[in-house]
Amino acid sequence: MRTKLNQEEEITGFELKSIHNLPTTEVLNFDIPEEIILSILTDYPRADASQIISRIIFKLQNAAQSPADLNRYIRQLLVLSRLRKLDGEIEKQVKSMPITYDITKDRLYNRGVEQGIEQKTQAMITRLIRQGLLTDEQIAEVAEVTVAQIVQVRAKLYRK
Repeated sequence: MRTKLNQEEEITGFELKSIHNLPTTEVLNFDIPEEIILSILTDYPRADASQIISRIIFKLQNAAQSPADLNRYIRQLLVLSRLRKLDGEIEKQVKSMPITYDITKDRLYNRGVEQGIEQKTQAMITRLIRQGLLTDEQIAEVAEVTVAQIVQVRAKLYRK
């Protein structure tokens, strides 16, 4: 096994390029899926985002060797799209296209769903406490939480 590079193979410097300065069409012409995904971060007008995303997904569908690969590429695209606040557009296009990515298996999507459920439960508990018609035990049963959680919400509510 080689342990040294020949002198002509040694790297003595490199040019650093900002991906935001690369032309979108150039990056979209790449053949490697991970490179195609990076085109979401290139420089293009916000108004063209939907069209760019469509092209990226189309290229990923053609480059993917299997549905599992396509799912992985779409997840990676979704993560990077959050940097440009385009994840909503990605989700919309993924849902409307005949591809096999299940957005409900996305970790961040599920975290948002859980937070929404928690907020709804807290709001319901607060309303029931304010109405004063039920005991803490009854509220806990309706909200499917523990009595200790009801006591905690009640304490916070009356501390304000």
